[in-house]
Amino acid sequence: MEEPSNQTWFLRKHEDGSIFGPPATSEDERNLANEPVATGISVRLQERVRDLEQSLREERRALMEGERRYQELERKYQELLSSG
Repeated sequence: MEEPSNQTWFLRKHEDGSIFGPPATSEDERNLANEPVATGISVRLQERVRDLEQSLREERRALMEGERRYQELERKYQELLSSG
């Protein structure tokens, strides 16, 4: 089998500047117009990503608070050691 980079259809420059695969034709556009839109999956995926990002922000805040509290307790511990 011929390497993909040697295939003439594989590396064509598109109007948007990309160079992967054959450029879309008007026939492709007509076929896509008849396909159902997968927005339900996309919307659910976007909602899940937002939920995960929110959870990550909350976890980071909790981690920062825990680190701040640890530093405070460490400082107090060192003060007790040095005064005792």
